[in-house]
Amino acid sequence: MRVCVLLNGNTRTINKCIDNIFDTFNFLNPDYFISTYDLKYGYHPYIKSSLNYLEDKYLTDQEILNLYKKINVKGILIEKHCDCLNFYEAEKGKFAPEFLNLESSFLQYTKIRKGIDIIKNYEIMNNFQYDLIIKTRNDIIHNKIECNLLTLLNSNTVIVSNKNVFPNDCIIISLRDNFIKIINSMIEEFYIPKYINSNINPPHGLLEAAIINNGINIKTLAIMNYVARIDTNQYYG
Repeated sequence: MRVCVLLNGNTRTINKCIDNIFDTFNFLNPDYFISTYDLKYGYHPYIKSSLNYLEDKYLTDQEILNLYKKINVKGILIEKHCDCLNFYEAEKGKFAPEFLNLESSFLQYTKIRKGIDIIKNYEIMNNFQYDLIIKTRNDIIHNKIECNLLTLLNSNTVIVSNKNVFPNDCIIISLRDNFIKIINSMIEEFYIPKYINSNINPPHGLLEAAIINNGINIKTLAIMNYVARIDTNQYYG
């Protein structure tokens, strides 16, 4: 089984989490791909309001690469945060009215799709395809996976964490083609909505619509322990 792990989003507290990420997924012998920004934290205003928030800062490419020395990185995309914001401003005029003002959700899932593009390019260069894609974040402490993921996955199943709002969008584990189908469906929804109420409770409602309406079942797994914030740990029931 060929497995890749996509670490998506701002690097945030990867320095606190990199050992745990390695220990959690190493038994799968995965390749790692990174889709990140030069802006370190980039917290949503809601999260910033609940933290003793420090001034954000921009990292150089080399500083970012140094954060991932422990893992087997096969591809990395480091985007300028301002370029992504400009892209959003250019695109939002094309959105359906109910999907306006969902900047965070749109950028989050376009970032994942860019990570998928890195994965696909690596597959083409090496003439193979991954069987399984695991998407997680740079600021999560994971529980040990104590089961065979393939026993939980089949042609129409996706696994998410059982923590936080259902379905949890922090961790997504899926067979390769289903993963790509889900992410593409979510982004397409901004432009031409197909699913009733998919804009409600973003990004969780959008994720749920994309999964269910593609005929895929959702399973939950106790894989997320907590989110490592700047100066605290955030646990979800």
